[in-house]
Parts: sequence; structure tokens; C-alpha cells
Amino acid sequence: MGVFDFLTKKQTLHTDAFVGSMDTNAKRGALLLLNAVIEIKDIIDENNKHNDKQATSFEALLLASSLMFSMAHDSKNEAINEVQDSFGEILIAYIQDHYQALFRSRIRPEFINERLAFYSNEINNSEHLPSKAATALYSKPLSTAISTESNDLTLILMLKAQIVSIYKNMLPVIMKIVRTYY
Repeated sequence: MGVFDFLTKKQTLHTDAFVGSMDTNAKRGALLLLNAVIEIKDIIDENNKHNDKQATSFEALLLASSLMFSMAHDSKNEAINEVQDSFGEILIAYIQDHYQALFRSRIRPEFINERLAFYSNEINNSEHLPSKAATALYSKPLSTAISTESNDLTLILMLKAQIVSIYKNMLPVIMKIVRTYY
């Protein structure tokens, strides 16, 4: 299964329902990765001043998940597809449990898939500042068309600094989880 393919399936299960069917190590690994992603999300969401706190928190969760996928991929582990699949299931269940109103009314799996790919492109392109990511995160959360780049250089630089710091500090943690549980 590809990086984001799991998101195109209609997921209706909640964490307790499907975690029992996962391999024990994959289950532990996915839950530890989710905890790391939530910590990353909280760091990213600290500077958010947008009125729709749930939407911006959701965007921060997707950016944090993209960062985690990037770090897991950097671990060069042969089981990267298993990491993606198990974490993807946990992520969907977490979204359904913690962002129910958004998931039922405004968010579809296709949007999540597209946004994860969008954030991955933004963070993996070190040649430019993540100005479109800043727009999605701070100005137009949940917008399907992020064609404009943020003009707020302070926010863009702050986001870039956060991404670099998170990557530096969390990479060893993510790599250890991936190597231990997959």
C-alpha cells in the first residue's frame, strides 16, 4: 500500500475496534507514533491565532503527521509500508474521535490524503520557505485551494524554524520507535 493509500478507504472503525486486530508490535508502534504526532501538533499549534481553533488544530495534526511520515521514511526501515498502514489506521480513528464534527461535516478521507501529500511536499522541499503551508495552517485552514502564499514573513519563518527544530529533536525518537516496533 502506498504512502497515503489507506486514507482513500472509507474508515468507520474507532481505535479500540481495530487496534485489537493489529500485530502487537505494530499496535504499540502506531500508538507511540500517534503520541509523538500529538506532541508535534501541540508545538505547531501554539502560535495559531485563527478563530477556528478546531480547524487549525486539525491542520496542525496533518502537518505533524506529514513530519512523522518523513522521519519514519528517513529511518530506512524495510517495513515503512507497515508503519504507514498501522499509523494511518490509528490516525483516522483519532480524527474520528477527536474531530468528529469536522469529520462528519467538512472533512473527507480524500481531503486528508491530499493535505498530507501537500504538507509532505512543503516540508520536503528545503529549497523554499513553507509559505503555502503557513497559509493552510494559519490563514485558510481546511481550504481546498491553497494557491496563495502567506505574506507574513514572521509566521513563515517561525513555521520553518519549528519544522527544523521538531525534525532535529524528534527524528531520533521516531527512528527508535520505527526500528523497535516494525
